Amino acid sequence: MALNAAVPNRLSEILEELGGIDASRVRSEPAPGQATIADLIRVNDEGCFCELVDGTLVQKACGWKDSLIVAALI
Repeated sequence: MALNAAVPNRLSEILEELGGIDASRVRSEPAPGQATIADLIRVNDEGCFCELVDGTLVQKACGWKDSLIVAALI
């Protein structure tokens, strides 16, 4: 069975398309490019605040608790 040489580069392409974000912010389940609004609602209800970008779930860089602390300090 031959391996597809394009597969290892797929994650780097996705990260580049998302603006060069850190790979740890991209959710692997569901697979990048396959996420739906229902998936977004489910993970947000679980407490992991994400955005849906071109079918990819991306964790927000700053959670709401962090935002409240920053707002209080300002």
